[in-house]
Amino acid sequence: KPKAREYFERANNADRDFDVAACQYARWLQKNVDPKEKDRDKDKIKELAKRYMDLNPQGECAAELRPLASQP
Repeated sequence: KPKAREYFERANNADRDFDVAACQYARWLQKNVDPKEKDRDKDKIKELAKRYMDLNPQGECAAELRPLASQP
């Protein structure tokens, strides 16, 4: 899991405008939240969801990520 997290981070940092990377990383984080970093991971999921919605509000992941992006 640490390697997967590293690769997702790298992919997201390489191209901040690639909506698919944001979607896939958010999905992965939802399933693989680090118990030691629960708050950080929740914040990251929200950040990724917001970025995805900014990039592609009608995209494949929009329905799934819209509620996460609008959380307080």
